[in-house]
Amino acid sequence: MTHPENLASVVVLERIGMRFEGHTRNSYWVGDDNTDDWLFGMTADDRRSWRSRDLSSPGTVELVEITHHNADEISRLVTHHSQRRFVSSVSKSYGDALFPAPHEGHPVVPWLRGIVADGEPVGFLMMAERTEHHPFPYLWRLLVDRAHQRRGIGSRALEAAIEHARAQGAAGLDVSYVEGPGSPAPLYLQRGFVPTGEIDDGETVARLDDLAAR
Repeated sequence: MTHPENLASVVVLERIGMRFEGHTRNSYWVGDDNTDDWLFGMTADDRRSWRSRDLSSPGTVELVEITHHNADEISRLVTHHSQRRFVSSVSKSYGDALFPAPHEGHPVVPWLRGIVADGEPVGFLMMAERTEHHPFPYLWRLLVDRAHQRRGIGSRALEAAIEHARAQGAAGLDVSYVEGPGSPAPLYLQRGFVPTGEIDDGETVARLDDLAAR
């Protein structure tokens, strides 16, 4: 058990493979004050599975179409609980793609793909396509499953997203992210994305310009 705001402890629990199992409200007392608790757990089988997972860089990383054959399997991919403030679940993304909110008064065209490493589904990516009214495609979601992080998969999926935007003839690619410890901001900044100064719904907007030259 740990306090929800004790991020350092939460990260330690997640890195050894513990799963988030529950949130109890006003359940922990210190003197006259009580706070919420987050509960994490691990079985012996969980531990063996976590220790035996593949930590190597995959030979191939591909973006594949999501169909009725693989949609459920991809929807079961999840980040660590502490990362949920940075990226929505795959199921939430499916809903956003089915009912996309207009941007600046114009329709958004979602493009969804599963991330597959060496033939195994390991993540999810969603973009808003380039259109007449939206000349810069937008990297909407990028999620790598908790068991497959730290393998370089996110960087390679990002490169595939950039290539897709380039193939559309886009001059640049936009992304937005939440700031703070554990934020994906370093991934984008290292690749050359530059903050535009815009804040959208509390997220920093950044752009990778001049795709044709990259």
